Parts: sequence; C-alpha cells; structure tokens
Amino acid sequence: MILGGQWQLAVLHEVSGQVGSVGFSVDGHCSGFTGWGDGLWTVFWLNRGEYDAIAQGNVLQLDLPGKSYRWKLSGTGAAALKVKECVENRGVPRAAPAVSPAPSASKGYAWIDYHPDPMAPVRPDLTVGGLMPDTMPIWMCGGFVNGGFHLGQTGIWTDSCSVGYGGKEVKLTEFQMLTGDANWTPRMARSPATRWRRATRRMATSSISAAR
Repeated sequence: MILGGQWQLAVLHEVSGQVGSVGFSVDGHCSGFTGWGDGLWTVFWLNRGEYDAIAQGNVLQLDLPGKSYRWKLSGTGAAALKVKECVENRGVPRAAPAVSPAPSASKGYAWIDYHPDPMAPVRPDLTVGGLMPDTMPIWMCGGFVNGGFHLGQTGIWTDSCSVGYGGKEVKLTEFQMLTGDANWTPRMARSPATRWRRATRRMATSSISAAR
C-alpha cells in the first residue's frame, strides 16, 4: 500500500512498537530495514529499490525476530501497478478507450406475419411509412386482394391493413407487415413545429398570389 507517497509493506505479525534488524531479501538479494507494530500488524517502509525488487521479483523473504516469512511474488507487479494507478487517479477508474462499433450489416426488408398488439411492446424493426398528425407511426403492410398482393398501411389503433383497390379503401384482416432497417417517413411529417411553419409559409404565399 501507499501512505504519504511512500510504499509500505504490512505483515500480519503480532508485535508492538519498533521492530529493528529485519532481514529483507528478494531472489537472494538482501537488504535490511526497520518497522513498527501495533500488536497485530507490522508495517515496513520501502524505498524505491525495494519496491522495484518486489514488483519484478519471484520470491520475497522477511526475517523478523522470532519468525521468518516467505512468499511467492507471482502477480505482485500487476497488483502494485493497480494500487499505484488507483492512488494517482484518487480512486476514480480510468475510462476504457472508446471503441467504435463495427458497422452492422444491412438486414434488408422482409414480410412477416405479425399484427401489432396495443397491450404489448411493438417490434422495433417495423418499417415506418409515415406519421399521423400526433406523430404516431404508420407502418407498411400488405395483403392479397383478388389474387394480387397490394401495399397498404396500418397502425397501433387498428387491427386491419388498409389498401387501395378499384378506387376504394379495402381493409384486410389477414395481412403481413414489412420489416427493415430504413424508414420511409415523409419530410412533412418530421415534427408538428415543422409542419406548422411550412403550412404558414404556404398560406402566406397563397395570399400574396391571390392579391396579385
């Protein structure tokens, strides 16, 4: 651990007060230092060379009064770097580098047997062909009339698909719906504010033309 910018080594060794003449060795390279115990843990202050030895070594041995300890240092370097990184960032994890999502392959279009249920979540891949005045989506649908397949429209407010045939509106209760990764939303259906501005301009233009 780090305290006041200096690394410490804490050992579960029951001693109180100052501990001197501690043998410290990593992979057979020896040095010595002193520590301090609180009756349960004994703490030692490391210099930069001792820290590097622990981070890069394989086996650490401490020879304390009355007992010796020996530890394998596998993974110690990575753990020490993580502690250092945590202290430098004041506990805030480093943000992972942004990864751009891979472009998704186009799914194309497909006709499916599906009828929207107003009491259940709606499929997100239904192809939108337009918007109602309240911005509710109009979905593309289609069905057979007299042996021919005809395009139409439907919405969450109805259980039928409205198609045009013979100059009339025909409501089909047996139909399919179009799914795909694009929406055929008309430009005028972008937003109520846009529709209002455009309608106002059209009315103003018509009034000027009539006055001429």
